[in-house]
Amino acid sequence: MCLVKVYLMEPGKDEATFVMENVTRVTVQDDRVRLTSLLGASEELPARIVDMDFMDGRLLLRAPD
Repeated sequence: MCLVKVYLMEPGKDEATFVMENVTRVTVQDDRVRLTSLLGASEELPARIVDMDFMDGRLLLRAPD
């Protein structure tokens, strides 16, 4: 099983902020990304996927400008 930590880059910020850990599912629909964790918690963000690193278990999202 692949669990990832999700980070979000926001306009005007130099560093990504932590959003959620133990994410097991990522669903993309139009300009929104829905994250679901191992325990069933979910969060939906207006964002797009920038980078997905399976070796580090890291997903980087970018919020719209």
